[in-house]
Formats: sequence, structure tokens, C-alpha cells
Amino acid sequence: MENQFFNENIDIKENICKFIDEWLKESKEYNNSSLASALGLSHSSIQRWRNRICAPEITLIPKLCKIMNVSISTLFGIEPTSQLTLTEANLLRTYQSNPDFKEFIDKYLSDEEFRSAINSIAKLSR
Repeated sequence: MENQFFNENIDIKENICKFIDEWLKESKEYNNSSLASALGLSHSSIQRWRNRICAPEITLIPKLCKIMNVSISTLFGIEPTSQLTLTEANLLRTYQSNPDFKEFIDKYLSDEEFRSAINSIAKLSR
């Protein structure tokens, strides 16, 4: 039986750095400086990751995943393709954490199709 997560050609360093770079480009909460501050690092450390010069130390991975609200497998780039996109994950995080946004969505877009889509996204993120 073939393991869907294993690929001997995966470049974990490249995947992590690419994911962080793309996440920071889309993030409305974090930039290089604020991510560095949250991790107790310098701004230049984050820039080196984004430039693929080096990758985060393994001890930072759990904290990075928590900040970015992703699994380690997603950060490493070894998830099956059915995972959430960054945009979907950000939408779900906003929906779950912002009461005003949730109220707006629930009030104005409360049709069954939308609720089904939100529930599907929520199930994928667990």
C-alpha cells in the first residue's frame, strides 16, 4: 500500500519557507517584524526564511503552526491535496474568531448551501 504522505523527493526546507512566504503575503495580522517578535527572533531571521537561505529551527515548528493555524504536515507540504488553501483557512479563522464577521455571515448569507460550505471547511481544518 502506497503511503500518500511519503514522497522521497519532497524538499521540506523549500516547502516550509515557501509556505511561510505565501502566508505572510496573505496575512493581515502578521508581517516579518510581527512574526519575528512573536517567535522571539530578529526581522532578518524571517527574511532569510522567505529568501530560502535557511529554514526555521525544529523547535520553532509547533509555535509557527499555532500562529499560522496549520498542521505540521501542511507546513511541511506533505498533506493530501484536499487540504484548505491559505485563503480558505484565513476565512475560516476569521469566521470562527470574529463575532461581527460571524454575525454578518450568519445573518446575510444563511442559506443552506453556504452553511454546508462553512461546515465542510471546518471539518477539513480539524
